[in-house]
Amino acid sequence: METYTFVTAVILLMLAIQFGESWIVLGLVAVLILSLRSLSSTVLIIISLVVMYSVKSSEYTEYWPFVLFGLIIFALVVGWIGKGKAAETYSPYGGLLGGGQ
Repeated sequence: METYTFVTAVILLMLAIQFGESWIVLGLVAVLILSLRSLSSTVLIIISLVVMYSVKSSEYTEYWPFVLFGLIIFALVVGWIGKGKAAETYSPYGGLLGGGQ
């Protein structure tokens, strides 16, 4: 998952949770899970959602910025762990076009 996409999703989820709009949270999570198409991204979004709901229900609501930074660092760590070998690219002059290799 791209970090920018994750940060945008977390900020939107955080706003919806703080305003108490559960239906927006449910819609955002559904759209994110369907559009990300990755198991690690889905798990990361669900973990982030659980963390945000637990912080909101506790007396530590003034630590929202630290929660956001922690979730970003967590996303970077998960991204580095899951990062494998880059996909091979095909030459535009070879392969099906009949060019050399």
